[in-house]
Amino acid sequence: GSEMCIRDRVSDTVSLEDIFETLDPAERSLARTINPTVYTRSDFRSRIVKKQSFLTRVLDGPYILLKGNLDEFGISRQSGQD
Repeated sequence: GSEMCIRDRVSDTVSLEDIFETLDPAERSLARTINPTVYTRSDFRSRIVKKQSFLTRVLDGPYILLKGNLDEFGISRQSGQD
């Protein structure tokens, strides 16, 4: 089977409540819980520099970038795959 993962969001302005509200229709459609993690840009940058294991695993695997790019964090891949 396939595995779907929506884990991270980098934002200095969005609240976790806003994210849960936005994800609610997807959770109902998929009949599964989505557990997002929210980082500020500063915290995301710090975790990248420290090579935090969770974030490293997420970025090393396949992902779909919904908006923007990760260039400012020194990450050039757009889809998580070379």
